[in-house]
Amino acid sequence: MIRGFPSYWDAPHQLLDLDGSCGVVTAWGVLKYFRKRTSASRLIAASRYSKKHGTLMIALAVALREHGLSVSFYAEPDPNPQFVEKQCLRIAKRIGVEIHPAINVNALASKANAKSIPVVIYDTEEGEAHITPLLGIEGTKVVLPFTSERFMSIRLFNRRWRA
Repeated sequence: MIRGFPSYWDAPHQLLDLDGSCGVVTAWGVLKYFRKRTSASRLIAASRYSKKHGTLMIALAVALREHGLSVSFYAEPDPNPQFVEKQCLRIAKRIGVEIHPAINVNALASKANAKSIPVVIYDTEEGEAHITPLLGIEGTKVVLPFTSERFMSIRLFNRRWRA
């Protein structure tokens, strides 16, 4: 389990004030944890944030890589990718983001350590996509610091997770 991860509410107000801010705030949290400095405007641009879509996971991977982190991206192939998603996949491959097939939650959580923070997307109770770091598993629950619950049962997470 990862300790010392920054609080969601410590993010710059320019990020917190965005509609659908979870992706850029998660990127901010990961960068802050690894002591990588950036500005809110640079992070918004690097994550390809839009009011309509928020942040796509592959765009988030590209943004983290562009800020100097090593990034591995695990996902099921998208049968109908958006233009920006195709563009980000090309950029990701070019800049060294490792792209892999999706893995299960236990395998993903096993990658959570002081040098590696998984980032996940899942559907909230309201059916909205939400992006958060995954800091590990405690008992039968995943630790999701940028959610209102902070903990979610592995069973419920698996139902809502967009691998």
